[in-house]
Amino acid sequence: MKQVRIVRTTTNPDTGTLGMLSIDGIPQCVTLELFSRNNMRNISCIPEGVYRCIRHESRDWDWRVLDVPSRSGILFHAGNTVKDIEGCILFGKYIGNVNGVKGVLESKIARLDFNSIMGAEDEFKLEIVNSF
Repeated sequence: MKQVRIVRTTTNPDTGTLGMLSIDGIPQCVTLELFSRNNMRNISCIPEGVYRCIRHESRDWDWRVLDVPSRSGILFHAGNTVKDIEGCILFGKYIGNVNGVKGVLESKIARLDFNSIMGAEDEFKLEIVNSF
């Protein structure tokens, strides 16, 4: 099973929480999550910790994060700014500005790259740590 790790690097109530995602120790892409608001559903990132993730059958093959205390329906998916998030995690190739708002760019490409690296894997272990 592949090991996926997000190291959160910056956080801001207005623009969210940015991080670097690695697979088996190799940096792959950036991530964007909401600002931490005590793990409140739809308005907060999830707490630091280790979680199990499984493929979520959607037209885009997103990933579902499981075992988050008091939460469900958390996905890894494409998007660009915190306006595209309700508690989930966005993939991005780069950090940049979208219509003057800080976010992640080339998200769909980053998601496709992630899925390509994951190959036939149906699940992975996710570790999230804060470095700020």
